[in-house]
Amino acid sequence: MQLGINGSTIEKCGLSEFLDIASKAGYDGVELRTPHIDEYLKTKTLDDLRAELTKTGLRVFSINSI
Repeated sequence: MQLGINGSTIEKCGLSEFLDIASKAGYDGVELRTPHIDEYLKTKTLDDLRAELTKTGLRVFSINSI
């Protein structure tokens, strides 16, 4: 079984911090929320996001657009 964490669980932090926290807490994957992705992409790229996911070892289990 793999464990994932919902993007709204830690609503107040940015996407990079969320990934770091999820990784350190031992999760296998994350649900990303589109508002967090949109904010992230204002200053970074999808390649940056891919690199952060690789670095943390997390997989994207789903993307929430609500």
